[in-house]
Amino acid sequence: MGTELASGGSAGPKTAGRHSDGDSKGDGSVPPSGGVTSERETATKICRDVLAPLVRADGGILYLVSAGADDVHIHLAGTCSGCPGAAITRDRMLEPAIKSVFPKAKLRLTTGVRVPPDAEKID
Repeated sequence: MGTELASGGSAGPKTAGRHSDGDSKGDGSVPPSGGVTSERETATKICRDVLAPLVRADGGILYLVSAGADDVHIHLAGTCSGCPGAAITRDRMLEPAIKSVFPKAKLRLTTGVRVPPDAEKID
């Protein structure tokens, strides 16, 4: 049993916060991949550092199913399974955070007790 909530949008490419030499922190350090991190790594980081603690505070569990520049799929389980407030969570919390790093991404949100097979639990 699951529910899917989708939203979309488009905006220009994100350039704020990234310096011309590939340095994203402004301290001269460049990630080992030559300044480019994968979409999956970026999505995992924002989910782990920002979103999962907020979802967990309400008894939910956040899973990252897939991530790309144009599509991010998040699954909520735990007390978020089938919750009617999931649309508000998506619109006011998840989507703004995802759009801050993937401006063109369409956020796909599913909820339910069945977790998609390729989902990664974010603690």
